[in-house]
Amino acid sequence: MLFCGFFRCLQLGVWGIGATGPIGAVRGNGCVLMVLTMAKQQRSSTMSRPDEPGMDWIDELSEAWAREYPDVDTSTLPPMLRLVRLGVLMTTFQQETLEPFQLTPSDYAVLSTLRRMGPPYELSPSELYTALERSSGGMTKMLKRLEQLGLVERAPHPEDGRATLVALTPAGVELQEQIFKVFLSHTEDLLKSISPAKLQEIDASLRSLLDAIESHFYR
Repeated sequence: MLFCGFFRCLQLGVWGIGATGPIGAVRGNGCVLMVLTMAKQQRSSTMSRPDEPGMDWIDELSEAWAREYPDVDTSTLPPMLRLVRLGVLMTTFQQETLEPFQLTPSDYAVLSTLRRMGPPYELSPSELYTALERSSGGMTKMLKRLEQLGLVERAPHPEDGRATLVALTPAGVELQEQIFKVFLSHTEDLLKSISPAKLQEIDASLRSLLDAIESHFYR
């Protein structure tokens, strides 16, 4: 249940999912800064409207745009703004959880992807950068860093003398498992106010939303 669609729309490196494809790439643009700024500006004004207890700052923002553009449908704004806001918060969640281990979400994405393969926890570099939607150059830099930390190692490919495999070291397996358990604990705490039934409902809704968005970017 903890891996339900609450996180589907975010492509989190925490769970070993690629974060630099067409969807992940938009994290770096002005939308994130815009939403953070609007959150600060809107929250105080929203809190001053006790007569409308169901409204939050995104509702108020959407209401303002609907007022300014009465001839167009602005109903898609609230879910999209909430997704961007969730992305900002989940990125911070990842970074705060990984900070004590001195790893980035991208570092952990490599470790978790290898771990999910099962023993002997190995993939070729090309399989890794395809799974994580990274460039080959970017993956090379990541693997070099993880090798220096003693978390992964390269070995000759048994079926292709020109190729290599990337595998978790015993230290890499141990650290991945430690971080994974910490993430589980932090996630349980993060979502403890939401019932299991409600999480299933959220998961189904996010699945539909993700399918719609991915169908645009991955055609």
